[in-house]
Amino acid sequence: QSQPEIGRADQVLHTLAAALGAHVEAHLRTGEDIQPAQHVVLRINGDVDVVEVDFLGADLRPLHREEDTRLDAELLGEEDFQRDAGIQPGDYILSVNGNNVETNAALSAVLSENETNTLTLRRGTETFTAQVTSVLCEGSYKAGMWVRDSAAGIGTVTFYTEDGKAFGALGHGICDADTRNVLEIRSGEPAAVSVCGIERGSSGRPGRLRGYFTGGKSLGTLTQNTQFGLYGKLSAPHEGETVEVLPRGNVHTGAVQIAATIDDEGMRLFDAELERVSTDGKQETRTLVLHVTDPELLARTGGIVQGMSGCPILQDGKLVGAVTHVFVDDATRGYGIFAETMLENLNEN
Repeated sequence: QSQPEIGRADQVLHTLAAALGAHVEAHLRTGEDIQPAQHVVLRINGDVDVVEVDFLGADLRPLHREEDTRLDAELLGEEDFQRDAGIQPGDYILSVNGNNVETNAALSAVLSENETNTLTLRRGTETFTAQVTSVLCEGSYKAGMWVRDSAAGIGTVTFYTEDGKAFGALGHGICDADTRNVLEIRSGEPAAVSVCGIERGSSGRPGRLRGYFTGGKSLGTLTQNTQFGLYGKLSAPHEGETVEVLPRGNVHTGAVQIAATIDDEGMRLFDAELERVSTDGKQETRTLVLHVTDPELLARTGGIVQGMSGCPILQDGKLVGAVTHVFVDDATRGYGIFAETMLENLNEN
């Protein structure tokens, strides 16, 4: 490459290094997935530049090149790029130029045609409009916003009601990986999954269950995504053993079992211990501290891994809660939520 290109890359990489390191570290602390590729917005010599970054492979691909070697590069968050327009991370886009948009493809198609567009957005209960000015990159306009229109992943259904019609899962909400806000859902479906592999967890690096959707048939509909779990209705009753829900006040420290599926053999029970039981209303998804003691589960997964959110916790044959989080610095330990809390939210919703 020419010297100007090498100089530019050095400046951009130097500017991005701290930000990317903080991004990866933050995601590892929370146990969330790192997005494999994202667009990052920079201001270079006063001009805006859109760069695609592969966080896992440290691959930097400029979408728009600036030949000037006198570089003054500044990393901009998406909120900075469209800050003057009044847009913030977590806003929901309803329409563009008066036309409803429901997918990333539809949004991109409209924004790529015009330098200036009027967006109608919602923030909480407030609906407002914003004028967005885009940047010309490789023949089309880029708005410099990272927009998400769907989500999918592996988690565990904690329980379904005795009549087999409704269910509760995960024990925590599905959150936006960037804003950390619980995502509002318009529609969704639970589906059968086959677990085909395990990435074993270790200190500082949460593991995960790997799997794929099977059958292609929806098992029902999702109705609520809340901070206390995912709730919905089943399309057909399921057969299973009815268990009693243990009230919060009766849950105690000591031996428990985790019901988990870690391979194609189906659900099995694994030994663990409740080390702490709290009634702190401000930390309802983390009221239980769980320590995995089962030798097989420790050998195969290292403890708690992503995909085990929602796994039922049983004490004396009764349902006491669900696994919600893993300690990033100790994969053998994690948090849980009371089953009674999830059942109350199911009834409310």
